[in-house]
Amino acid sequence: MIENIKEGLKLTHKNWQLLAIQIAVMVIIFIGFILFVGIPLAIAFVFFGIDLTQAKDFLNVLKNPLELLSRYFGLTIFIILTFFIYLCFASVLSIFGFSGTLGVLKNSALNTQYKFSFPSFIKEGRRLFFPILWFGSLVLLIFTVVSFIVGIVAGIGFSVVSAYEQGTVLVLFLAYFLALLLILSAVSVTILVLTVSAYAVTIISVDNIKTIRAFRKSYDFVKTKPNAILFYLILISSYMTINFILFFLNYPLTLIPVIGVFIYIPYQLATYVFVNYLVLAISSSLIIFYTKSMGYQAESGAYEI
Repeated sequence: MIENIKEGLKLTHKNWQLLAIQIAVMVIIFIGFILFVGIPLAIAFVFFGIDLTQAKDFLNVLKNPLELLSRYFGLTIFIILTFFIYLCFASVLSIFGFSGTLGVLKNSALNTQYKFSFPSFIKEGRRLFFPILWFGSLVLLIFTVVSFIVGIVAGIGFSVVSAYEQGTVLVLFLAYFLALLLILSAVSVTILVLTVSAYAVTIISVDNIKTIRAFRKSYDFVKTKPNAILFYLILISSYMTINFILFFLNYPLTLIPVIGVFIYIPYQLATYVFVNYLVLAISSSLIIFYTKSMGYQAESGAYEI
């Protein structure tokens, strides 16, 4: 597993241009937010006669929002429309960037002669855009259902404990045992869904198959190779641990007066770049692990765009 991670890091470094693209995508999305959301909101504040430097003006809006909405219904619809356009713009750009990234990493993993090129990135973005779009939609639906079920199971667990907390030691033990069993079952299902989803998107990029079939193949892959779950847990645990450390190191900067602000901003930018690097490394490692587990052999011929 360590070897797969090392090769994943090498694959990431080989295609370092993807990190620059990811940063560029986020910058464009931020500019889009200003254009599609920030400017219309600023126009709205001018129409409403709100002075943003006066807190009481803003509070007055919150007290009587319906009155303002009825008076400026057209402007409200305009703001909602521009926000919807922004969400579509940001989603399309993010999905395209992610699709192109997966495609490039797959090509680089399966062809030793492959070298990053922007036309190749665009080609892979187009090829995988709709499969990744359907994948994201299905994952959103799955996680909505799973979250609902997990919430119910956790609620039942806590209810059992509450109902028998005044009982005998044996009854209380059984109540806690049942509650923990329910909660652990919910956590296990969540981990399984996360793992299957991660390998499904990897399979979509490598095998170029449809979403439903990718989920089925991912489930079979995880079932026949249980170490795939462990490998994913190592990757995601490392990611979460590093993020926690970065957040912990960030906290003291907020306590330093004046100078802390000048240190905080570069630190946040560096953190953002590093987190994107980690996401690329995880994607690369999953591709390496899957292709090796399935017996894919890296070719050495010239790659044609």
